Amino acid sequence: MRYNLQWPNLNGLDDAVSSGLRDNSGAFVILGRIPQVVASVAKSGRPICGVYPEFARAGCLMSYSVDLEYGFRLTGRQVAKILQGAKPGDLPIEQADKFTFVINLKAAKELAVPVPDKLVTTADELIE
Repeated sequence: MRYNLQWPNLNGLDDAVSSGLRDNSGAFVILGRIPQVVASVAKSGRPICGVYPEFARAGCLMSYSVDLEYGFRLTGRQVAKILQGAKPGDLPIEQADKFTFVINLKAAKELAVPVPDKLVTTADELIE
């Protein structure tokens, strides 16, 4: 089940979390930069995953995303080519190949979620 909330309306947030719990959702995924969502969903006692490292730092169990600095550099290169006269439609589509994986071990402990050693050793950042 998916429960979508659109910014800036967070009025239905608690209802969406309650519905997810009622439907026995095993975890929640957050796709926006909204600290209120992290705080509200954390009350559910379910694991939360987010798309940016800030989410894991804010209390989510983990996050996995394109490395933002790397993504900005890719974008900058494309913009530079366009400013030098290249036609946007002629530029190749670039796919990111550098990602950031963050695990919040404190959240894992609070949720009693075991984190395999293999994940711990592959994480770019651990929050303890």
